[in-house]
Amino acid sequence: MIAYHSTSPSPAPPIPSPARSPPPQQQQPEKEPGQQQQPQEQHKEQQHHHQQEQQEEEEEEEEEEEEEEEEVKAAIEQQWQLLEQAMQPPQRHLIPLREVVLVRINFFASTTTILDGSFWFGIPKTLCHRIVDVFLKRFPRVFKSEWVKFPTRDEMAEMAKEFKAIKGVPAVIGAIDRTHIQIWGMDAHRAEYFTRKSQYAVQLQITCDAKERIWDYLIGYPGTSHDQRVFIDSNLYKRLENGDIAPYQL
Repeated sequence: MIAYHSTSPSPAPPIPSPARSPPPQQQQPEKEPGQQQQPQEQHKEQQHHHQQEQQEEEEEEEEEEEEEEEEVKAAIEQQWQLLEQAMQPPQRHLIPLREVVLVRINFFASTTTILDGSFWFGIPKTLCHRIVDVFLKRFPRVFKSEWVKFPTRDEMAEMAKEFKAIKGVPAVIGAIDRTHIQIWGMDAHRAEYFTRKSQYAVQLQITCDAKERIWDYLIGYPGTSHDQRVFIDSNLYKRLENGDIAPYQL
């Protein structure tokens, strides 16, 4: 047998592709030591600054809380002091005698009020009211004990002579009459003090001798009180009932 060899050319071996070299790496310039530390220092500074801000905020909050606590303590202490003052007995205030006299004269000799006197003389209203009130309570006792006195027997005989010389009426030692003293409006029992003259008033009963010297008086009954009621409730009526004036009469 005859062997036949193919004349077709054998496939060429593959041409190896040239090896690709990696792209050249760009070399970054080396940083100087100072430039490498700068971001780290900036980060540290930012952290430190942030910590300082937090600390300052915490301190401010603590200060505000302390201020609030101090305010609460001060308010409680003030309320406690007011409570202690209210529980203590009233203390006397030393007012010069000149101001005391001026307040009383101003009140009784004019139409001004206690509030006006308090403003003019620089005295608290409550204290000004006390000055007037004490005078009103003490003056009647002093006035009655020193000037308004129930007559003795000898004085009654002299009074009877004076009345007989003026009017020709024997055995009379006094004339008695009543009048109204106008006051401010009342909050309670208004109708009892509102008189027929359309004003609020209290009753005043006076007994005097022939020379118009007062030797007995009664004041304070409501303006609508009947004259007979006022007279019966007076000490003068009791003296008449006890015979202290007999044989004289009014």
